[in-house]
Amino acid sequence: MAGNKFFGSKKLIKKVRAALQSMDDIAFYNVTHDSNGQSILNLQGVPIPGKFPCGGPFGAAIAVSYIDLTGEDVFEIVGKRWGNNVVASGIASEHAEDQAMQPDNYKALQRKLSLLRSKGLTATVWQLSSGQSCPTCHTKQEIMARDLVQRGLIKKGHFKTVYGATFEETFKIAQFFDDQYSRALIAFSLSPKNRKNIISSNSINFADLPEEVMDILGSASKPTAVFVRNRQIYAIGTDERNEFDLYSTPEVTAIRKACVRNREENNVLASWEVSGELFTTTQEVGPLLFTEMGWTKASQIKHVLMPKNLQHLQYETCETPHLNNAAFLHIVAGGYTDPLAAIEVYHDKMFNNTAQPQWAEGLAVNNTMLYNGASVSDWVLDHADLAKSRFTALDLSAIEESDSI
Repeated sequence: MAGNKFFGSKKLIKKVRAALQSMDDIAFYNVTHDSNGQSILNLQGVPIPGKFPCGGPFGAAIAVSYIDLTGEDVFEIVGKRWGNNVVASGIASEHAEDQAMQPDNYKALQRKLSLLRSKGLTATVWQLSSGQSCPTCHTKQEIMARDLVQRGLIKKGHFKTVYGATFEETFKIAQFFDDQYSRALIAFSLSPKNRKNIISSNSINFADLPEEVMDILGSASKPTAVFVRNRQIYAIGTDERNEFDLYSTPEVTAIRKACVRNREENNVLASWEVSGELFTTTQEVGPLLFTEMGWTKASQIKHVLMPKNLQHLQYETCETPHLNNAAFLHIVAGGYTDPLAAIEVYHDKMFNNTAQPQWAEGLAVNNTMLYNGASVSDWVLDHADLAKSRFTALDLSAIEESDSI
């Protein structure tokens, strides 16, 4: 992140702060209503036992800011505001930020930025989140920022993320230990072959594959990943990315399909706790694959080495253009101040967090813990100091004032 400074008027910062606070409204609705939009509170406002919300206590949106032709700071939400959707969908990573970056919103964002560009106006894109983004959503923000710069829709340094509750606050209030994933990503980036990582990454020759996996990858017409559970094909993913979908790589698609199948077949609420192993012809682990998989109980990635006569099927998933996956993983693991980061991240200490206490009350009533967190080793947890130094954002209140952004 270049310079670690933000330039904007106090009026703009006030608008950003108000918009961020409205994400708590989205998050509060999220934890007090089920996936059908029905309240899970009784007439006294107390959570009803046996009723579960559609997702966790998080809300997010995409916004743009610019100075209009009259010289006024403009700040606008683009597309739909979203809440966390993990409980409703059963998919491990359908966090609020992820939902706000899905195709419909991204299409609307591109149209808005194209319109501003046609008027000669310079725009900045914002991701607003009621809680600090986990490494999965942070990775997706990096991918989106790079895509927008490549399209010429924003300048470098003009994608900013602002969040309310920190990892520490979210852990204390809502029992979500998202900081462990920052530590896990850093640990993997420093020692990818260490057996104490939450995910193992190893090569396997095509000839040594299970027969069914061999049949699929040996006849694939496009990049494909195979999720195997209990020695059976459980899910198959292909590259479904397009102009507005930046994240549906073969690996991500297979992992998400495995979560959905686990819910549909086994009728389990915590379907994200699906175990298994992933086979892919991609040879490098990127941050998107690592962090997406980390939310499940799947822990093994098998990188398939195709024989000479099948080299044309040695498909490589590149998570973001012009960077190999290993280099991209090191950038994301480098945190908010990495010199090659494409986004700038800020924290608003004035944020009023009401959704997470409400979530905690619901958990207490149901005597449950709806969290798709992994169990990590002490070795991973020992990276706490590095994670704190790399994933602590500047405070929004400390921003240097200027007339433009």
